[in-house]
Amino acid sequence: MNATLTTGASFPQPNFVGMVRGELFKLVRQRAVVISAIVVTAFFILYTLRLSFYLSALQSVQNNVGPDGGVTVPNGTVAYSMVQLLLSDVRGLIGIFIMIATVSCIALEYQQGTIRVMLARGVGRLRLLGAKLTALGLVSLVVLVVLLLLSVVMAYVDVSLAYGNTDQLSVAPPYLWSDALTGLLAVLMNMAMTLLFAAMFAVLGRSLAFGFIFTVPYFLVEGIISGILTVVSLVTKNPVWTNITTYFLGTNLTNLASALLPNRGLDLLSIINRGSAALGPSVDATHTLLVILAYFAIFTGLAGYLTWKRDVLQ
Repeated sequence: MNATLTTGASFPQPNFVGMVRGELFKLVRQRAVVISAIVVTAFFILYTLRLSFYLSALQSVQNNVGPDGGVTVPNGTVAYSMVQLLLSDVRGLIGIFIMIATVSCIALEYQQGTIRVMLARGVGRLRLLGAKLTALGLVSLVVLVVLLLLSVVMAYVDVSLAYGNTDQLSVAPPYLWSDALTGLLAVLMNMAMTLLFAAMFAVLGRSLAFGFIFTVPYFLVEGIISGILTVVSLVTKNPVWTNITTYFLGTNLTNLASALLPNRGLDLLSIINRGSAALGPSVDATHTLLVILAYFAIFTGLAGYLTWKRDVLQ
């Protein structure tokens, strides 16, 4: 009787906050996570130096004395464009970190078999996945703060390299900060979608190799396909090919900020190119948000269902 009671005793459910703390403890000690954070931060510094060349090009077209004449640059263009371009760089590079960290955090548990130990201690599968995603989100927010602080520094560095001073940054339109917050919201939405995207493939493949192969190069491959479809559309003069790209995840995440923000006429790259239109169809905010919401439902549903239903056999 006593033996039966002892055997059938159930362990108390671990506290969720404690689970998140444990996942954070493991995350900051994973070499792949630490190295990727360092590499992304270093590359961000180097990559954003290119903005000084954009600013120099802006001065060139502004002071052009050729037959086309110079271009009138509205006040506040430099400050506004620097904010939006730096936020775009943050969005792209932090996504790489999130994919590497997510696959390392989730797939490694399956690959090494340590998840069986966690489940044997009474940790629910979905609660464990939720704790991992929460920990990943917190770490990603820390990296985001670091990149945002670096963005401020690099804005002053780039403007100083191009103009010899930072006076251009003191001339800002009144809507700069409201648009910056909207751009930051777009970055946060990108981060959440990238996290769920990588989590789905990590749960699906249950191995580091599978997760990295299907997540890290995904957006690059999608961009190549989008470029091919755009060329096909131009050659055939049939817009249906470019319309297909409006349902791609990467296309909508990339265009999210521009879809949410009004056209202020302060786009530095557009001024440099003298208003040349970008290739590809334009989509509104409603379309972009609906497509992203559909992907959100797919990623969340698949990751949750596979975690809940599939057996852990090894």
